[in-house]
Amino acid sequence: MRRTDREILERERIDSIIRRCGVCRLGVVSEGEPYVVPLSFGYDGSAVYLHMAGSGRKLDALRTGQQVCLEWDLPGRVQRGEDACAWGQAYESVIAYGRPEIVEDQAGRRRGLELLMSHYAGEPQTGSWDMRESVLARTVVVRVVRDRVSGKARDPEPGR
Repeated sequence: MRRTDREILERERIDSIIRRCGVCRLGVVSEGEPYVVPLSFGYDGSAVYLHMAGSGRKLDALRTGQQVCLEWDLPGRVQRGEDACAWGQAYESVIAYGRPEIVEDQAGRRRGLELLMSHYAGEPQTGSWDMRESVLARTVVVRVVRDRVSGKARDPEPGR
């Protein structure tokens, strides 16, 4: 990382940023070109769970098993300066790398979707979500275990 003064090394802070984000951006190589898509996600502290339909460009890219990149960010206030080059923006962000795994078993898919639902409900409720078996059977869940992660921040707003 070029700006080591902005690097976040504390695992708790990295996890906090991920948990406060509403969107995870997934970067893959698809059809020979970069492809980035925003997604809903679930997170258990070491793996990210994504869900999607049973076909499409994103899933085709994930099925190759090639390493993917995940990105989360929390933008803050714009910081004004004396001239254009002195302007900036406060932020907190995380980038992670890992390999995707299609979750094949029903119990694993349920767990991934429960983590996703709990993330957006704002409280842990794993095991208490009612999911129709027909929907669960046709939903693709992908698990990405982080093998590298880094965080970065620029003057985040107090209390975040």
